[in-house]
Amino acid sequence: MSSIKTPFSRMASAAALVVFLAGTITPANAHTWVEQVRRIASNGTFTGNPGYSRGMIARGTPGFADDNLVYLLPPNGRGAGGILDTDKIARFSKNDYTSDLPRLSASPGEFIALRYQENGHVSLPDAPPNKPLNRGTVFIYGTDDASDDDTLLDIHRVWNTEGTGGDKRGKLIATRNYDDGQCSQRNGGPISTSRGKKFAKGNDPLQGDDLWCQVDVLIPEDVKPGSTYTMYWVWDWPTLAPELVQASKNGIFPTQGEGVVVPQLYTSAVDIDIASTNVIDAVGNLLFSQSDLSTYAEGQDPTNRAIKKQLEEMFLVSPEDGVEKPDNGAEKPGSGGDSGNGDDSSSDGGKITSRPSATKTASDAPAATAIGSDAPSSDAPSSDAPSSDAPIATQAPVTVTVTLEPTTLVTIVTKTVNAVSAPTPTPDEGGLPDDGLLKAKPSRRWARGLY
Repeated sequence: MSSIKTPFSRMASAAALVVFLAGTITPANAHTWVEQVRRIASNGTFTGNPGYSRGMIARGTPGFADDNLVYLLPPNGRGAGGILDTDKIARFSKNDYTSDLPRLSASPGEFIALRYQENGHVSLPDAPPNKPLNRGTVFIYGTDDASDDDTLLDIHRVWNTEGTGGDKRGKLIATRNYDDGQCSQRNGGPISTSRGKKFAKGNDPLQGDDLWCQVDVLIPEDVKPGSTYTMYWVWDWPTLAPELVQASKNGIFPTQGEGVVVPQLYTSAVDIDIASTNVIDAVGNLLFSQSDLSTYAEGQDPTNRAIKKQLEEMFLVSPEDGVEKPDNGAEKPGSGGDSGNGDDSSSDGGKITSRPSATKTASDAPAATAIGSDAPSSDAPSSDAPSSDAPIATQAPVTVTVTLEPTTLVTIVTKTVNAVSAPTPTPDEGGLPDDGLLKAKPSRRWARGLY
């Protein structure tokens, strides 16, 4: 979008304040990347062998250091140049894997989890100040035609959910709050303490006392077995002019340009080997429906399971300002409270729900109810007024008072899709073990109108 490629600028209405802020900002010191990728079973549990992001170095091994893994845009030291057209979206190439830290193998239609550490950016939300209240927005872009020359500004906020944006080689497949609603670093802060009690866990070799964040995302069903599918994980986390901070609570803010004091993004690239499989999930359904999470097991260990809300909806944050945000059931973040995509309901902001509870028509036909709504029937109340069929001369004057529920007009588009059977493995395509994988059809409810 044009607002993304605009050179770094300051808001004219607050020039003096922004200049002051820019003069006091220290180099960016965040350090986050995708550390592990997991397949998700039909009960929500992580399953199978993990995969990793490009260039991964295991913690505690020679060569591990934040600077050897993190990818920040724009890089420290660039000054007011902002993000350039030539900045690549990924630090490492498609071949930057090792036998010990390989790509994930999965199949079309599977859910997978991209896991990362919050490193205090969730549990210490005011350090540094003037950051988005949802702790930044994570965009997931997918393509089966990735290039080592892919640039950020050719993809970020350009590729859309329809696959018609930019060069049309890929699409936006998910959006998330950086804060998933449950993750935290154990640091003694109020959020860390609260979540440590709500999502209690012991010390484990992978996470220690911390609880990692996750993005649960669907591999599109039309990805071809035998191909490599690439996901670009883009965490957009700018420092904003103060007047934009409050407006960022729903994840709506620019990447750079007007109102952005310092643009700041971090990216990881995850490549997935797509294998053919004939997996049937635990209840015998070939394809798991996002509108039916009946096989999801509640009460699981939070260290080893997906987040139910993320399985229900791929777009928890609207990708662009001024566009109705898809229903996510997530809590509104506050500057000092919890926020996120998932299970934490301790925020004082209440539910964000943009899906209408019911839809009424102007006719006497039964009302159409939005999918997943718990609202009662929207039939209009009946009236006791006399029939108007009688001659006017014989009717006494009548005053009729009719109380109607608030009316929301919604256009519902229904698309019928033929049932699809999973492909049968062939020797040259390989196969995946039958471990009860969670599979779903991509949600099309919010695929239109995002750009």
